[in-house]
Amino acid sequence: MKSFLDNDFLIELNEKRCAEYASLAYQMASRFSMLFVFYSFVLAGAIPVLRLLLKQLLYGRSIDYPLGIGFLAFGIMLAGSIAYALPLIDSEEPGILKLPRYYYREARDFLCILTPGNEITLADKMNEQLKLLYNKDLEALASERYRRAVFLESCFKQSVYYAVSAFAIFTIVFSNYLLHY
Repeated sequence: MKSFLDNDFLIELNEKRCAEYASLAYQMASRFSMLFVFYSFVLAGAIPVLRLLLKQLLYGRSIDYPLGIGFLAFGIMLAGSIAYALPLIDSEEPGILKLPRYYYREARDFLCILTPGNEITLADKMNEQLKLLYNKDLEALASERYRRAVFLESCFKQSVYYAVSAFAIFTIVFSNYLLHY
């Protein structure tokens, strides 16, 4: 096993983590298409029930309260599912690294300025300091991407939970509609 004191190993490890977390976030975002198909299916089936409830409400007929309450519960659950699914659409990658020029030109020049005038900056020491700086930026990026991937996974789970609940209520409401109308 490589040493965690080796900057090259840490850089390699953090680069892999950044790519892994970005891929995981992309996978979570791509799951929205599955939810979109579900929403389309359920909303297509909800149109006749909504049309019946609107006719009852607008034309002063007696309202089927169990159907209306069930449809309202279905709408609330569906809205919750859609609200949790919306972050999945935003597939923006969180943060990027600075351009390499920053490390080999600007950061290097800054480190040279920090070196006291009576000392000579050793190339190996300068290289290790630049690696530490680069690794620090990689760790921050990996952390940001990890948080995003966990957030998207949580949103997907909540969206599926609400979608399943909405589907269960929709099944009851639509069965009631088919049996009575």
